[in-house]
Amino acid sequence: MGDEYRAKILNLMKIKGPIIPVQAAKELNTSILMASAMLGEMSSQGLLKMSSLRFGGSPVYYIPGQEEQLYNFLSHLNEKDQRTVNLLKEKIVLRDSALEPLTRVSLRQVKDFAQPLDVTVGDQHEIFWKWHLAPDSRVEELIGKILNPEGKKEAEQPAPKPKQEAEVPKLAKQEIVKPAKQETLVEPAKALEKKPAKTEVQPADSFIEKIVGYFKANNIIILEQSLVKKNTEADFIIQLPTPVGELHYYCKAKGKKTISDDDLAQVFARGQMKKLPVLLLSTGALTKKAQAAIKGDFSSVTFKRISF
Repeated sequence: MGDEYRAKILNLMKIKGPIIPVQAAKELNTSILMASAMLGEMSSQGLLKMSSLRFGGSPVYYIPGQEEQLYNFLSHLNEKDQRTVNLLKEKIVLRDSALEPLTRVSLRQVKDFAQPLDVTVGDQHEIFWKWHLAPDSRVEELIGKILNPEGKKEAEQPAPKPKQEAEVPKLAKQEIVKPAKQETLVEPAKALEKKPAKTEVQPADSFIEKIVGYFKANNIIILEQSLVKKNTEADFIIQLPTPVGELHYYCKAKGKKTISDDDLAQVFARGQMKKLPVLLLSTGALTKKAQAAIKGDFSSVTFKRISF
């Protein structure tokens, strides 16, 4: 078919909008597998974009500029994600720290509609979410209003367009930057060695060494490990022996006094991203909200309190 298929697919999409492989297969009179390969190749060349949406398990492809039409596929998301998308479309901007844990998790799943922004005010970092089609000028205006509610402006000099450094946040158009404090989905800070690090001597009673000792005592094999916060937090991919065979888990180990529902939301989201069941180990206890959440929304998270 040579290069003819590219022109045919582009013409089809200009008429129908975003498509899935089965539609391309019918247009080209070929197999779905072959159509998927063609669409993937066009996507790698930048002729098309592949959304994170799934239609019957198939990705949705669209021509740059057809982002607005992805909203037509909203019904293929689960109900929670649909509500999240509609909320963001209505509000245009959402402040991550002000949202419920499930909504925060959901925003990280609907990547086609929600774009993360790292907002810097002074020496503080906060994550905001913008509707993917919202212009930057409107987003900046709304974030400014969120950070400076009307009730707090009376003491300041009135101005239609605030120019004070503390009032105008700088929006970084990029993927989520590590928040200043503990925040969701922070990538591991640095890799741990599977043997005691030679370049960084840790005390024999370090939190990480104790976790590794706990794994060894319970015949748990460490497949991957990474340090998040020195002596208090680490991520692992582990292999657990069970009567029905070996199981792989994403494990978060946290050395803190209490585990909140936000903590559960974070590990739940990371487990969803890795497509692995979750084990949360901690020296602390669950808060009342976390106890309720682990029996409901986050029932798939296994929590184990440990002591050394």
